[in-house]
Amino acid sequence: MNCPQCGVANAVENAFCSACGGSLRATGGTKSSSRRFRDPTNLTRWLRWLLIAALVAYAVAGVSELVQYQLLTAMRDGGFSSETEARQAAEANDLRQGVIAMAGFIVVITTVVVFAIWIHRVDSNIHALGSFDLRFTPGWAVGWYFVPIANLWKPYQAMSEIWRASKNPTDWQSEPTSGLLRWWWFWWLVSSLLDNVSMRMSLRADELNELIGVAPVNIASSILDIISAIFALMLVKKIGEFQAEAADRSLTSVFA
Repeated sequence: MNCPQCGVANAVENAFCSACGGSLRATGGTKSSSRRFRDPTNLTRWLRWLLIAALVAYAVAGVSELVQYQLLTAMRDGGFSSETEARQAAEANDLRQGVIAMAGFIVVITTVVVFAIWIHRVDSNIHALGSFDLRFTPGWAVGWYFVPIANLWKPYQAMSEIWRASKNPTDWQSEPTSGLLRWWWFWWLVSSLLDNVSMRMSLRADELNELIGVAPVNIASSILDIISAIFALMLVKKIGEFQAEAADRSLTSVFA
């Protein structure tokens, strides 16, 4: 038996979920009729613009990292005519890198927050649209991203449920999983992994050769972040469209 709150599989005889402690008896096999559908159009539009902003931020960071790499290799190879010239170039580089990093951090954090709000909204909406036997609540559709180990597959399962139930609320379990969804999750995992490696290497790099060595990793990380953002942008767009269409069909059936 899967917990209706967090989606974790439990023994049939369990009365409460072994993971989240939620009841397995009271809510199993029911639909969440108490939830109200909230139009996600404006929130989806904001999230798409933020993802575009994040994409631009990743591209700018990658270009800036390339410029820094060229500067560092020039310093190593004696490409400056004087120590003063090298110091001025280094100070200008540090200022540029700091401004770009701060702006990028603000954009990415804002995008993450709005993305979490959007996930909660669209997951709540599939309950309101009348889908039965959903495994994930809106809270856990977001919460699984922050659970170590489980965040390698649980968020994908929750997003798959959102995708299928948004496309076909009354018979979502018969809907196949989209290839776009799988590619989004693949690039999400790969970019997140390389981001982590890049951050750890950057924190440990002190010497000139170490800074030069980490630059290609940082550039590759920015490229993968761009790819991940593109797939996230397409995913958000499609789910927003699915929910708008499902709401229109539901409204039409009421007044038919």
